[in-house]
Amino acid sequence: MSFDRAFSRFPRLETSRLVLRAIEQRDCADLYHHFATLRSSPHWNLQHRNLGEAGKHIEIIRAQYMEKRIIWWALATREKDRVIGSCSLYDFAGKSRAEIGYWLSREFQGRGMATEAVREVVKYGFTTMRLHRIQTACHPHNLAAVKVTKKAGFQEEGILREYEPGREGWSDSLVLAILKAEWEEEHRLFP
Repeated sequence: MSFDRAFSRFPRLETSRLVLRAIEQRDCADLYHHFATLRSSPHWNLQHRNLGEAGKHIEIIRAQYMEKRIIWWALATREKDRVIGSCSLYDFAGKSRAEIGYWLSREFQGRGMATEAVREVVKYGFTTMRLHRIQTACHPHNLAAVKVTKKAGFQEEGILREYEPGREGWSDSLVLAILKAEWEEEHRLFP
């Protein structure tokens, strides 16, 4: 499968504890609830003021998928199929490079679920979409995000100074990335 075929039918992925699937309007209450758990995080800016805004966000995500701008997987628990976070590939460059982003409800953090999701999405990006590079940028002091990506095989590349607007002005971003050859070597050594 190639880049374009990844957008012909939404790709459903599964791990031992998670189902990564398309977000649907039935997930509106879960999305609203779990975004709210991140409200006090200094590294989180996006919030929904009500269920209506969460529903509109879902429609935007679905439209951007149709435009081949993002693959936004809802992270759902296998046993209850309740949305607890997301992992996405976006900002595609020449069908060979993408950004990865993710978030996980505070209620589920610290259990390795974010790393599990990131690893599965990276695998999909390299094996199915045939990407060459996957990268992310996060606040340098967001140690949990740095830890997740490093556990998934990403390497630090540098700091982008005053890269993004934040709650208290412009903030730096730490860039981390993984190349397909690095991912293949790691999986050759540790299948």
